[in-house]
This record gives sequence, structure tokens and C-alpha cells, in this order.
Amino acid sequence: MKNKYMCTIKINLEGGDIQFDVSNDEQLFSFRSGLAFIAIPQFFSTLTSFYQGNTNEVKIDCHGNYDYYIFSSDGEYILIEHKSH
Repeated sequence: MKNKYMCTIKINLEGGDIQFDVSNDEQLFSFRSGLAFIAIPQFFSTLTSFYQGNTNEVKIDCHGNYDYYIFSSDGEYILIEHKSH
């Protein structure tokens, strides 16, 4: 059985904030950041480096606040930690 994931990206054009939501029937990952014009390229560039195996741990900052996410992998599983201050 294959998991079907759905992704939505919402951009507040007035304030510039962005929210990525990736979900299936069992899980939801939500990434929120300010400054969408910086966050979008940084998000995809960082994840590309992570998935290509150039690193096994990545920190992604949320522009406009003090939150950040840490993506780490043991080679089989991906752990996503949301750090909030």
C-alpha cells in the first residue's frame, strides 16, 4: 500500500508569511515562516542537500521568529524536530 501525500503552500501576500503543509491520512507536517521570498528557496535548497546525502542533519530557520526545524536521518528514517522559544 502506497502512502499518498498532499502538499499545500499558502503565502500571505500582504505580510509575506508562508506555510507549507504536507500530510497524508496519518501525519501532518507544517512549516511556517516569514519572508516567503527567502524561506521558499532556502527550504528547498536545504532539503535537496539533505536528500542528496550531503549531510545527515539540517537546521532550517523560520524567518521572522525564533523557531527552527532540525531534519536528521539515520539512513532509513527522517526525524523532524520543531524548536520553539
